[in-house]
Parts: sequence; structure tokens; C-alpha cells
Amino acid sequence: MDWIWIFCCILIGIFLKLYLWGPGKGSTVCKAAATFVSVCISFSGALYFGGWSWTVCIAAFLCMVADIWIQYSLIPGVLVFLSAHLFFIAWMFFSGGQLGWNLLFSAIVCGFLLWGYRRWLKAFGSQSLFLSVYLFILLCMAFTAASIPFTRQSAGVWMLLAGALCFVASDLILGASIITGKKSEWKDKAVMLLYEPAVFLLTLSVFYQ
Repeated sequence: MDWIWIFCCILIGIFLKLYLWGPGKGSTVCKAAATFVSVCISFSGALYFGGWSWTVCIAAFLCMVADIWIQYSLIPGVLVFLSAHLFFIAWMFFSGGQLGWNLLFSAIVCGFLLWGYRRWLKAFGSQSLFLSVYLFILLCMAFTAASIPFTRQSAGVWMLLAGALCFVASDLILGASIITGKKSEWKDKAVMLLYEPAVFLLTLSVFYQ
């Protein structure tokens, strides 16, 4: 099946190039198309394995929906991404992730980040609450993935961890840009170059458990 994954990587790369540098630069269609490749992977995995693997399929689909929605409205897009993270966490829990200390670690790190950006968050008013909840859930996903290698070992486990870390890095860069208003082209590119591999690795993990 390796050739299929290579083909999928090439497809994602083509759509990313079109979105970031090609004639479709900034196109929502190109952005969603790149994520749609991962949706197809997760759907085939759900059909083959069934059970909890459907949570990954739902999560990937929600990511694609959020890709489109967030272009038009920030908070609804963030809430859809938040829902996707919850489904990814459900898959990680099924894969051996632990829910306990990771929640505490998430709360601590979340608190430090919110404190560091407190003067910018004030400008968002009530919206800062949604962003804070999203940050906590995002970190929960990362720490849940980080707990899995302590209970089991497989290629899928490391894909989950790598995907979660890429997702966190992508969202932290994007979040900092949005909150501080300090945007740049390299940050926009870094966000997408981390985000699409993140979704790809998370969906691919179904096949390597």
C-alpha cells in the first residue's frame, strides 16, 4: 500500500503548491482539496477497520469543513476545528492514550500561554473565551498523543504523535498571528505546511495500529 500513500502525498503537495505559490494562491478550493485527500484516506480506513476508526473519518471531514468556514468567520471555524480535535482525542484514547495527567499538563501550558498573550486577548472580548477553550482542547490532543508511547508501540502511535505535534505547531503560529495582528507570508506558509501533514499523519495512523 506504500505506493498509495506516496500518491496521496504527491496530491497533497500539488494542492498545497497551488494554494501557496500557484495560480490558485489563497484559493479555498485548493486548501480544502488538500485536506480532502486525507478525508478519503480516513474514509477508506473506516470502511476497512470499522469501529472507532470512524472517529478519525469524522475528524478529517470536520477539518475540511473548518478549512472553508474559517475563511468567512473565525469563531464558527474555530468551533468546528475544536470538534475535530475532540474526535481525534477519542481515537487516541482508543489507541491507548491516557486521560489524566495530560489534562493537567494541558491546563498548565494553556494557562501560561494565555497569561503571555493576555494584553492582546483583551481586544477579543468574549471571543477570547472560545479561543481559550480551543487552545486547551488542542493541547489535550497533543498530550494525549504523547501518552500513547508509554502504553504501546507501533508505527501508528508515532504517526499520531507527529501529527498532533504538527497540528499544535501550526495552530500556535496561526493563533499568535491572529491575536497579535503580526502576520507575515512565511507564517501563513508555515501554518499550511504543518497543518496538511498533520491531518495526513493522523488519518494514516488508522492503518498502522
